[in-house]
Amino acid sequence: MTDHEKPAAALSEEAGTTSPEPVEPDAEPAIRQPPVSPAPQGTPTAAPAPMVPPPPPPAAPEPIAPTAPVSPPAVSSPPIVRPVIRTPPATPPTPPKKRNWGCLIAAGITVLIAGAGCFALILFSGVITAVVAGVESSGVSLHEGGGVRVQESVIQKGAPGCSDKIAVIDVAGIIRGIGPQSMGGRVCAELAAARRDENVKAILLDMNTPGGEVTASDEIHRQVNKCREAGKSVVTCMHAMGASGGYYIACASDHIIANRLTMTGSVGVIISTVNYKELFDKIGLKGETYASGKMKDMLSGSRMRRDDEKVFVQGMVNQTFTEFCKIVADGRPDFADVEAVKATPFADGRILSGAEAKEAGLVDQLGYFEDAIAKARELSGSPGAKVVRFRRVRGLQDILMSMQAKKTGLKSLLPEEMSAIEPGRMYFLMPTVIP
Repeated sequence: MTDHEKPAAALSEEAGTTSPEPVEPDAEPAIRQPPVSPAPQGTPTAAPAPMVPPPPPPAAPEPIAPTAPVSPPAVSSPPIVRPVIRTPPATPPTPPKKRNWGCLIAAGITVLIAGAGCFALILFSGVITAVVAGVESSGVSLHEGGGVRVQESVIQKGAPGCSDKIAVIDVAGIIRGIGPQSMGGRVCAELAAARRDENVKAILLDMNTPGGEVTASDEIHRQVNKCREAGKSVVTCMHAMGASGGYYIACASDHIIANRLTMTGSVGVIISTVNYKELFDKIGLKGETYASGKMKDMLSGSRMRRDDEKVFVQGMVNQTFTEFCKIVADGRPDFADVEAVKATPFADGRILSGAEAKEAGLVDQLGYFEDAIAKARELSGSPGAKVVRFRRVRGLQDILMSMQAKKTGLKSLLPEEMSAIEPGRMYFLMPTVIP
C-alpha cells in the first residue's frame, strides 16, 4: 500500500504526530456505531453473512496546518449601572488678596474724569435748552435787557386778539450787587426788557425781600422810575416781607399792595463792624496798620473807635437816612417833605405789619397777588392783557457761580440773610437779619 493509499491517521501515527481531524463546516457529524458484543456461549448463531469487500477509502485530503482553537464568543450579561457620586475636591483656603492701590487710584481718576465730562455735557445741554426755550411756539419768548437775555413765560392768558401784557418781575431775597449775575443786576435787566417791550402796559413787582445794599436798592429804584417815565404803570405786591430796601424800591411804584401780615417799614440805614481788640489782648495779638490818614482805617476791628470816627460814621448814616426819607416823601402822598417823614413814629427803623403800614400811609391797599394783577390791568387801561413773568436766562457763568464753595467757620452757622452782611457796608435792612 503506498503512502497515498494510507489513511491520514496512519500517516500521522507514523510521523509521530497527531493531526486534528479536518472539520468541514457544512458536514454533519459522523454517527459512531456501538461495538457489537459477542454472543453468549450456547446461543445458536446465525449463519455468517457473506463477506463484502469494504469500499475503497476516500482520497486523503491535503494536510491542514494546525490552527488555534476558536472559542465561542462569550455571552456577557448587561452591565449594571451604578450612580457615581463625585466628591468635590477640597478647596484650599484662599490667601488674602493684596490691595492694588495703583489700580484703585487709576479707577478713581477715571471716575473723576468721566464725572467731569458728564457734568460739562449737562451744563452744555442746559444752555442749549435755555436757548431753545425762546421759541415762540412754546409760549416763551426772549428779550434783550441791558445786554442780558430775558425769558418771558405766560402766567395768565389774556383776551383773544389782545397783545397787551402785564410783566411780573420778582424782587426776592437779599438785594445786593448790580452785576449781571447778582440779584440787583437781574432785576434791573428785567425792568429794562419790560420797558423796551411796546406790548407791556404795566409792571408788577412781586416782592418778598428784607432789603439789602443801599446802592443796589437805589439802582432798582431808578429803573422803576424809568419804566414809569416810559408810560408803564408799576404796582408792587408785598408778600412775607417788603421792608427797608424793599420798601425803598416800592416807593417808586404807582400803587402798593401788602398782605395784612406783611413785615414792612424798617425805614432806616445800618452799618456794622466787628471789634476784636479785647480778644487780641487776651491771646496776645496786636494788629499793625499803616494808613495815609487817621480816618483811612476808621472801621478797623483791631482797635477801639475814636470819638471823631464815631461822629464821622454816624454822619454818613444820617445822610443816607435823609435820602431814604426823601424817597418816601416823593413816593407817598401822605408826607409833604423829608421832615414830615422823620417826624413819624416809624422813622426810628421799626418794622410794621401790613395793616399798620396801611394806617401809617406807607401802603395803599391790603390784598393778595390777584388783587395786584387786577390793579395793574386797571392802571394800564387794558383789562384783557395777559400776565407774563420776566426772568433772566441763566447761562453757564451763573451755574458756575452758584457752585462756589459755601462759607465755612462761624459764618456758616448763620442764616443766609445774616451771612450775606459784610462789615463796613451800609444796608437798608430790617433789624431781624442783622447779626
